[in-house]
Amino acid sequence: MNDFEIELINQNRKHKDEKKKSIKHDKVLFRIIFAVLGFIAIAVLIVFFYLLFTSNERNETKFNTQLLQVYAKVIDEKQKKNLDPYYEYYGVNAASRQNSREKEYKDISKMLKLEINEDFYVLAKDELAYFDLDIDNLYLVNYDLGLVFCLNPFINEKTGVLKYTMPAILNTYVLNDNFDNSGANLPVIYKGMIPVKYDENSQEWVAVKDPTIQSTWYNYDRKQWANVMLSDTTGEDTLDGSMFVWIPRFAYKISEKNYHVNNFGIIDVKFLLEDTNTTYDGIDVDPNNIDPVEDYVIHPAFKAFGGLEGIWVSKFEASSHEYGDIGASLNVYNTTKPTYYSYFNKYSWTNIDIGTAYTVSKNMVNNNIYGLNNIQVNTHLMKNSEWGAVAYLTQSNYGRNSNNVWNNNYYDSIGTKTGYGARSSSDTKYGAIIDEVTYMYDTSNGSKASTTGNVYGVYDMVGGAIERVAAFLNNGSSSLEEFGSSMYHEKYADMVDVYYPGNEDTQIANYQMTKQIVGDAVYETSATGNSKTSWFGSNSGMMNNEYTYFFRGGTGITQEDIVGLFFYSPSSGGTYALSGFRTVITSNDKSVIEYVK
Repeated sequence: MNDFEIELINQNRKHKDEKKKSIKHDKVLFRIIFAVLGFIAIAVLIVFFYLLFTSNERNETKFNTQLLQVYAKVIDEKQKKNLDPYYEYYGVNAASRQNSREKEYKDISKMLKLEINEDFYVLAKDELAYFDLDIDNLYLVNYDLGLVFCLNPFINEKTGVLKYTMPAILNTYVLNDNFDNSGANLPVIYKGMIPVKYDENSQEWVAVKDPTIQSTWYNYDRKQWANVMLSDTTGEDTLDGSMFVWIPRFAYKISEKNYHVNNFGIIDVKFLLEDTNTTYDGIDVDPNNIDPVEDYVIHPAFKAFGGLEGIWVSKFEASSHEYGDIGASLNVYNTTKPTYYSYFNKYSWTNIDIGTAYTVSKNMVNNNIYGLNNIQVNTHLMKNSEWGAVAYLTQSNYGRNSNNVWNNNYYDSIGTKTGYGARSSSDTKYGAIIDEVTYMYDTSNGSKASTTGNVYGVYDMVGGAIERVAAFLNNGSSSLEEFGSSMYHEKYADMVDVYYPGNEDTQIANYQMTKQIVGDAVYETSATGNSKTSWFGSNSGMMNNEYTYFFRGGTGITQEDIVGLFFYSPSSGGTYALSGFRTVITSNDKSVIEYVK
């Protein structure tokens, strides 16, 4: 082996040794990099799980600083045991909170099955949650809706009970913009009532599974008024009972340019807390105020029966179970034998005098088919002031604003039908579906004949049958005894509106006497009492002489008088082929109310 070969072998060995060292170095470097990456991955996982398990707490903190301006109804400790939490948002009595916080939290936890975690009181999904930041505030949270209610101390003027309500001004944080921020009182659901909503897919009314989740069935901000059905004709497979719409307690103002003139405008409505005189945003309204131009006026429809949180108004004018599909003659309809029914596409209950309409409405609560409790509720013929309440809410931002309600112009050889609308706001032609001049309540045209412009409002208040209301002129006329003796002799202030004549029993003199009467859509929304000067140019005719009762709304098949929401004209109270009516349901004695179980 020569020297060259030896040198070549040595170089090969040296190269192999250097290669081995390089590989060893690369392995060490790879291990270091792998270890670093491993540490990074572990750190990322730690952060991920930390964020995952603390997200609820961070969300709660966010909710604490961003509060929603809404009204949440709260009741005191004495009422708790009598009510079903399924239909109420519950708060706590302030005195008990201060005197025994630990015991009170325990009671709340037991009642609502709360999971107590330090300062936070959290319910399961789809339910409510309470948590406390300090002694003066109670917060109520619904995480599914992304809503927070801040409930501040509030004293009920009548009872002196200290409760929690919404403060006047709050920041807003809403994850679900379907929530109703109007401040309207929660609908009072009585025994026999089924909360319903309109299903756009099936085009039918369906029962609401959980009425405590407001956004599923009503929203006054979006002109979606709360609807219920009674239990008449409602079985396991059908849902077509008499329908009623909730009109929450409110105060109102009318601008000077629209007051006592025929120049219609928007009525400024503010909803009131519970049965008090305080608006949802903290304004205390003087209950004695009768000047809606200067300040807010509490609507008189809610002053009856000791103060009402709202009223349930028949969604459609009266029909009957027995004759709704076929109609009936005078000798049948002007009796108390037919069974009241408020539903769409039914022949109106006409040919009825004022006294019979009053008695039918009053007796409705005693008929077992509706499922109502006559201790809980009162049923009565709609008063003139209650007509005014619906009209004013309609003319507000929560209804049609300054848009007129379209006419129900359905008429065929049998009579008028409920729940129809004309071809346009000014259409005076009447007829049936086959005439292609009228449309069902849930069509584009038909829904414009409701007080909201959609299916959630009240229908037939313009056109259809001309409607009687529980009001009379106390002038001693023989018509008071002849046609309305049942109403005239009872003279219940809570069930009838009484008007008085002027120095002379004329339309002009009697109209001037209504100047001090608020909320009835007479003097405030018309220029005179003997012409066509009501808002939207509809008829304005005051009661006088033997015409001691009111008609409202007009009938959709006559053209000599302009129909409208603010239409009023005098009536003797006797039977008339196109005279109809509707019923209102109110609280009777709030101390014995039982909510739906």
